[in-house]
Amino acid sequence: MNYSGRFGDLWLLLTGLLLLVSIVAQQASLFMVGAVLLTTAGVSRLWERWCLARIEYTRTLTPARAFPGEPVELQLSLVNRKPLPLAWLDVEDEVPSDLAYEGEPRLTTSFKTGRRVLTHLLSMRWYERVNRQYRFTAPPRGYYSFGPVTLRSGDLFGLFSTERTLPGEDHLIVYPEVRSMAALGLPPRFLVGDIRLKRSLLHDPMRIVGVRDYAPGDGLRKVHWRATARLQALQVKQLEATTNLDLLMFLNVTTTVPDWLGVTPELLERAVTTAASVADHALTHGYRVGLYANTNPPGSDQQVRLEVGQAGDQRLRVLDALAKVSGLATVSMETFLRRETRSLPWGATLLIITSVLPEGMLATLTRLWRAGRQVAIVYTGEAAAPSHLAGVPVFTTQWTDAGELQLA
Repeated sequence: MNYSGRFGDLWLLLTGLLLLVSIVAQQASLFMVGAVLLTTAGVSRLWERWCLARIEYTRTLTPARAFPGEPVELQLSLVNRKPLPLAWLDVEDEVPSDLAYEGEPRLTTSFKTGRRVLTHLLSMRWYERVNRQYRFTAPPRGYYSFGPVTLRSGDLFGLFSTERTLPGEDHLIVYPEVRSMAALGLPPRFLVGDIRLKRSLLHDPMRIVGVRDYAPGDGLRKVHWRATARLQALQVKQLEATTNLDLLMFLNVTTTVPDWLGVTPELLERAVTTAASVADHALTHGYRVGLYANTNPPGSDQQVRLEVGQAGDQRLRVLDALAKVSGLATVSMETFLRRETRSLPWGATLLIITSVLPEGMLATLTRLWRAGRQVAIVYTGEAAAPSHLAGVPVFTTQWTDAGELQLA
């Protein structure tokens, strides 16, 4: 409730009554006092009306993407772009609650869960810029929102005040931990990427393994002109036969059976770390990777769907998607698999990463395997798991003393 505004309105009312009494009583001195008070109240009202006009507030996170434990700087900037100074300005910026700042910034509690309020109280001259910097350590994996910010100011005498909320938000993306892997550890028939073949109808035009003499039927695109000029005989390129297979990871965020029992954070993080590590290893070795998860990222009404890509920006896309994963499953994994596999290529390998093995999901995977799909499970749970489920291989995660991830 804006008590200063109500007090200012009461002040205007009393000043008006004072002027009326002075006129009726024909008291000049009382009239002068009332006029001064009315002028003061009028100036205060105008000040209150325009004090927050042309106030700019910017928030910058450097970097905006980080791994847990890395240093991050929060830069705040306020600019008063008008000739009217501010006698006081109260700034309240919502920030995540689990941030460890250097120094002792002014932080107050918030009525919102997982939030705190970073406050500043200052005055600003006309056309002045004020900057603030705060440093903190990147928290555990997640998608963290900063904002909105509420600005509150008023006149010099405290008669009137006004506030404005700026709805803009900034976000910090904290990536999951990525463990190194010596190898994927899957059997040869489950390996993905560019696999060299002795004989194939497909050839990779970027992989030239030699030249040979021209033969009838060879196209002009295969002619190796430099070798032709050097040998004085028409030569064509010998291309390496390859085939591209895709690794499609399905991350099951459910950590309890039944799922309404809640979320086990340790199991969720282990599954996410496994997905990030497998994707990083595969992309590093030139494989094509896609990611699916049965949860909705913040601000979206759809589950995580990241089509296959190779190296480059795909690594960042995978890490971004995994950073936003929560333990709230918006659809069961069995339903998600049935729906998504209808549009996936048959040559793709489906790698399901899960910390639970519900019967419905296992039945769906068995049907996919019998239908000819390449299916494998990476189990990240704590209970013992079978090595095979009706033909579907099950691999477990192991952490070596050196911190590497192995699939056994």
